[in-house]
Amino acid sequence: MGRQGETDLEALSKRCPNVQIDPDLLALVGIHPENPVQDDKALIREFYRAENNRLKIFIDVNVFIDVMTKRSGWTESLRVLNLARKSPAIDGWTSALTLFL
Repeated sequence: MGRQGETDLEALSKRCPNVQIDPDLLALVGIHPENPVQDDKALIREFYRAENNRLKIFIDVNVFIDVMTKRSGWTESLRVLNLARKSPAIDGWTSALTLFL
């Protein structure tokens, strides 16, 4: 972005002297002198594709209760929980209204 040996933070500070720039946030921006918009769009598309390839399943509170109390069929419920925990292809979800168990 700036001259040789000059950091992005230094270059931006010179261009915008009245703006306080957080160096931690600057590192997250991903400034690329070529074409930052296209690079950012490509990164977002890649992330979106990766997220959409995952199966999302909703796990009812009764599945947890089955395992905790060893109700009839609890081993199947345990398999569902283990699959949601260990499979990189699955995102397991539960209701925010479910009490902490």
